[in-house]
Amino acid sequence: MGQMMEFAFEEHRIADAACYLLSRYDGPMSYLKLSKLLYLADRKSLLAQGATVTRDRLVALADGPAVEQVLKLARGHELPANSCWPQHVTPSEHGCVGAVGHGELGWLPEFSRRMINEVMAEYGSLTDAELIELTRGLPEWEAPQAGSCLIDPAAIMRLEGVPEEDIAEAASLAAAHLELMLTVRE
Repeated sequence: MGQMMEFAFEEHRIADAACYLLSRYDGPMSYLKLSKLLYLADRKSLLAQGATVTRDRLVALADGPAVEQVLKLARGHELPANSCWPQHVTPSEHGCVGAVGHGELGWLPEFSRRMINEVMAEYGSLTDAELIELTRGLPEWEAPQAGSCLIDPAAIMRLEGVPEEDIAEAASLAAAHLELMLTVRE
């Protein structure tokens, strides 16, 4: 089936998506719930347009699929130098996070906002335990042997019946964008 589909990491996009989602929730949210809801938004976007909202890596954990960098950033792990995360998301008590109300969401297109709104309307009221159960029931999730393992976005598309030519086009666009972003960062 070829190489795994990979998107370019863009912290601003992840931070904007997290801030936008958190701003639609009443109060602090657990980092687990944030990661699960963004995973569901990424999945929905992937199936609709061949790219995820966050461009984060999708991972299988013991408690179901999640978005890798969102979990690390929300937990306060591995904040890059000059990280924009604290300008968008603030830690709260007991493993929860909240939105910083700065109003700038320049990296989050309208389509991505719509995906997040739809996920929030459908799943935003679920508890952490209910989200774990829901995401463990997704066809792409397999319990990892230890820690975590990557989930190929193309595999999700295949499991949901997306035509191979659409998957190939999405993978090609993701690879081109990744190459461009790596060139820009050099």
